[in-house]
Amino acid sequence: ALFDWMTVEQNVAFGFRFQALPKVEKQQKVKTIIGLVGLRGSERKYPYQLSGGMRQRVAVARSMVVQPEILLMDEPFAAVDVQTREGLQEELLKLHEQVSGAILFVTHSIEEAVFLSDRIIILDRNLGGIYDETVVQLPEPRYASMNRVSEAFNQYRTDLYLKMKAIS
Repeated sequence: ALFDWMTVEQNVAFGFRFQALPKVEKQQKVKTIIGLVGLRGSERKYPYQLSGGMRQRVAVARSMVVQPEILLMDEPFAAVDVQTREGLQEELLKLHEQVSGAILFVTHSIEEAVFLSDRIIILDRNLGGIYDETVVQLPEPRYASMNRVSEAFNQYRTDLYLKMKAIS
């Protein structure tokens, strides 16, 4: 969730409130990450002035600007339309290339899991443990749109669908 009373720039900078960094360094990092998520020119806008996809990008930028070792994302793109979701997925992969750290991404979408993941873990709903683990190897760059229609992508999707059906 974003702070409605803060601009894009203020929302992204919020993570720095408790970090002892020089003000100039904080401002530069905020400016850089806003550019990386494609929001340059929107720094002074408030959340109500942004589309759903833009608000999601602000939330991702706010999380990534402090360069966490691990970023936990629980269905962050579930509330946006398909075209926006796919664009955000591609932007997340591009951003992840430039910012260090791991991302633990929770999703119920097989396609989203295959496109975004290096490793997919399926949890067993009855036993509460791991049912299956799949290592995903798609061509680089991962964010290439062609990965979504490749034979490898479709094979991963089919295999995961069958595994999900086996435990449901």
